[in-house]
Amino acid sequence: MPMAPSGYQFYRNVMDYGATGDGTTDDTAAINHAIADGDRRGESCGSTSVLGALVYFPVAPAGTYIISIPIVQYYYTQFIGGANDQPTKGSANFTRIVLIDTDPYISGGDGAEWHINQNQFYRQIRNFVLDLTAMNATNYDQGQ
Repeated sequence: MPMAPSGYQFYRNVMDYGATGDGTTDDTAAINHAIADGDRRGESCGSTSVLGALVYFPVAPAGTYIISIPIVQYYYTQFIGGANDQPTKGSANFTRIVLIDTDPYISGGDGAEWHINQNQFYRQIRNFVLDLTAMNATNYDQGQ
């Protein structure tokens, strides 16, 4: 990547950041750290797509990554699951409205989050099964 700083990691494995995929451990923080590593900007990105990433979710022994809040897919980011499409599962205490959030950008930094379709570019998700079965059927977030 010509504009990336020296040593920037484009390819990331969530297990290298502490995700276990054991079906019981909450892997949210490790996965979001793998995505954000390298000083990538999320909510405060200013619409930059300079620093991309390919984030790999390898086949884990128990076969399931558990998340309790959304994993955030920044601009210019690919998520690639293991070849056998193991599940990424929302936990029973999941507290938002989506498992993978591609649109957490806050316009003007005023704290008001807007979900608009124009932010859905330079992203790809493949080889994933999203499992909602453990989640509360009436999960709400900020009045939505």
